[in-house]
Amino acid sequence: MDEAEELEAQAEAVLDAIRAAVVRLVRDGGVSPQLVALAVARVAGELGASVAVADGLALERVLGELADFAREAGREHHGLVQQEVGLTDPAWSPRVSPPVLARRK
Repeated sequence: MDEAEELEAQAEAVLDAIRAAVVRLVRDGGVSPQLVALAVARVAGELGASVAVADGLALERVLGELADFAREAGREHHGLVQQEVGLTDPAWSPRVSPPVLARRK
C-alpha cells in the first residue's frame, strides 16, 4: 500500500468513526441533527484554527478551504439524499440556527 492509499484508508476510518458518533447522538441520545451539524461545524473550525497555528498557515485561508470542502461535501450528499428519498422541496427541512452553539465564556 502506497502513501496515498494509506491516507485514503485513514480518512475513511476517521469518517466512519465520526459518522458512527453522529448516528449515536441522533438516534440514541435524542440530539437533533441540526444541533449535531452545528457542533461538528464548530469543532471543524476549532480544529482548522489549531492546524493554522501548528503549521504556520493563514487562518482565513485554512477556514476558507474547510468551508469550501464542507460546501462541496454537502452538495454531493444532498444530491444523493434527494435521489434516495425524492425530496426536492427546500421547505421540507427546518432551518439551522448558528447562535445555538456560541461558545460560552
